[in-house]
Amino acid sequence: PVALIIVLDLYFHLTPVTMTEETPEVKEVARLLNITPHRVVEIMDVYRFCDPYLNRDDLLISPLLMPCQEVWNRYGNDNPEKLSALAAQLKEYFT
Repeated sequence: PVALIIVLDLYFHLTPVTMTEETPEVKEVARLLNITPHRVVEIMDVYRFCDPYLNRDDLLISPLLMPCQEVWNRYGNDNPEKLSALAAQLKEYFT
């Protein structure tokens, strides 16, 4: 779930309109994690589904749903500064 934690941190730094493959921060995280920007956006889409503030009523079927929900439950409702600090530490493993 290291990659999911890093992407969740990014999720909290972007707005929904900037959660695109062309956004520099998305490209940077994709390069760091050695995944495609499309995959980063896909993970953030799942986090949008998990986000209780968005009140989404639709159905999502994705193999990422359970792992993303677990990461959200553990870190998404906590202090965002703690998440950012953890993500910064985890990024060190990739650099």
